[in-house]
Amino acid sequence: MKKNLYLHIGLPKTGTSAIQKFLVDNYEKLKNEYNLYYPDFGRWVDGSHHEIAFALSPNPYKTMKRHNEQLVYLNELKQKIIHTGCTNVLLSSECFHLYNSDIFINQFAKDYNVKIICYLRQQDAFLESIYKQEVQDIVFKENRSFQQYKDAKKESLYYFDFLKRWEKLTSSDNIIIKNFDTQQFVNQNIIDDFLSIFDIENDEQKFILTKDKVNVGFSRNVTEYKLLLNSILTNQTNELVYILHLYSSLEFGNGDPTVALSFMTNKEREKLLTEFEEDSRSIIEHFCTGKTSLFNNKMPPEKNSYSGLSREKILSVTKFIYDRKKEIIQQVYENCLNNKSGDALILNAIELLYPAVNEVLNG
Repeated sequence: MKKNLYLHIGLPKTGTSAIQKFLVDNYEKLKNEYNLYYPDFGRWVDGSHHEIAFALSPNPYKTMKRHNEQLVYLNELKQKIIHTGCTNVLLSSECFHLYNSDIFINQFAKDYNVKIICYLRQQDAFLESIYKQEVQDIVFKENRSFQQYKDAKKESLYYFDFLKRWEKLTSSDNIIIKNFDTQQFVNQNIIDDFLSIFDIENDEQKFILTKDKVNVGFSRNVTEYKLLLNSILTNQTNELVYILHLYSSLEFGNGDPTVALSFMTNKEREKLLTEFEEDSRSIIEHFCTGKTSLFNNKMPPEKNSYSGLSREKILSVTKFIYDRKKEIIQQVYENCLNNKSGDALILNAIELLYPAVNEVLNG
């Protein structure tokens, strides 16, 4: 009998980090008592299966394996799966592009009952969340304004075409679409909702659970500060991100009203969402038989617009970084002085950052 191979493909910013942490923390129990195998093979440092994703497709993080290396690698994964007694196998990575991998398709699509799990997030909320993530990321280092980013990213928010690609691996009725909406989760909990796919009931007496938020984002001020850094600081480290998280935590803890201000007004949200109405209908008709709507299109409470990153706040964040890793601020200072670019984003970043950096270093 064929094993069921579940591929949890995200999307990004839909609770994937929390789900993956749960799967790692409860690996043995899920395997031994619940017939669900979450391989320790191919796991990235965060518990996802990014190693598999990066081995089989081009990416900015790691060199993709060559053809013969991929065959050996996938055979090793197959042997791990064969030797487990579980009939349900789960791989999880929001970086999977396995529908483009002929090797994966040939090695797995014929030998397993492939099922795809995909959480979709309403486009306006997804866009804001992924923007903040890519500003935070030390590889992407997004430095465009939100409006510029939105215009460039919009095409990728048509989910239907993305989902259709996965039919190279399986049929449409084996593509499980879930809405990333707390009100629609089982017990209003992402872990409970995910486990329900496997008919597993979450029980805090049986499973290791964490109440801490996983993959917490920056405050709005810190996001704007990192946006400036991304224009002039090429070499960034996880230590920088950690320090900025500390500053964000202080802002969140102090109840600063600017920490969670959005990048769009509700009028802008409504305009954006109308562009995806037909796309949502196509998803319902093709993948979600019986559903009448994909998202609730509910608008969040209107918030005051963000007035921008003040010079006082720039100085405050700069001092905070300097007190913990002065070399970072020294590098920013040198990059400001040595910059020869005429790029508007870089010049704007220097204009805003240099006075604070100079004051911190030179008094």
